[in-house]
Amino acid sequence: MEKNRLEELRVLYRDGLFKDVLPFWLRYGVDREYGGFMTCLDRDGSVIDTDKAMWQQGRFTWLLGELYNNAVRIDGACAAGRDEWLDAARRGVEFMDRFGFDSADGRMWFHVSREGRPIRKRRYSYTESFAAIAYGEYAKATGRDEYAEKAVRAMRTFIEHNTVPGRAPAKFTDLRPMQSLGFPLIAIASAQELRESIGWPEAEERIDDALERIERYFLKEDLRAVMENVGPKGEIYHDHFDGRILTP
Repeated sequence: MEKNRLEELRVLYRDGLFKDVLPFWLRYGVDREYGGFMTCLDRDGSVIDTDKAMWQQGRFTWLLGELYNNAVRIDGACAAGRDEWLDAARRGVEFMDRFGFDSADGRMWFHVSREGRPIRKRRYSYTESFAAIAYGEYAKATGRDEYAEKAVRAMRTFIEHNTVPGRAPAKFTDLRPMQSLGFPLIAIASAQELRESIGWPEAEERIDDALERIERYFLKEDLRAVMENVGPKGEIYHDHFDGRILTP
């Protein structure tokens, strides 16, 4: 790609993020009454649904912390709003601290009301992985060790829920049992983030474990494809839609 075109794209994505996406969500998405973020918005910023998905609280908090910690390196001219980003990230972590966790088992709620009252918990634990990376960036931004500890706890809950037999309810019956790519994929991404933000010492081991799982079960050299769903031993269910999904 030509150098001029690369510069055009750099400006396009930089300005899109810092002059369009972030200003919109910081203006309309930050819930200054109840904490956290409103995520179901129309194009004009009006609220379509006041409920809050807890995983979205974690992901937007992570984004704000990531930008606070790294935007100067990306483009110093775009970092003028760092204080606002950190303040919004604080609202995110405080909402997760207050309303994100079920005291009965330590798992995180998937779906809560605007005020933080629990509505639903899912069988899987991806909310914990997004909370982990959010806590990690906030720990790095503030230097507060307790958030690094929360990041590690959430990450370990995510890993144990997906690896300890019997911890997560089965998604499929014994008629056609399957395992999905989601866990090792998100485990790699989350471990990479925690390695960068808090220097998590287990990151390399977790990444290697996830890669080994992908290579053993999901990577099909003969098809030159990575499958989304396979059987317990990596079997491909050719005759069914779920078994034919590829991950580009």
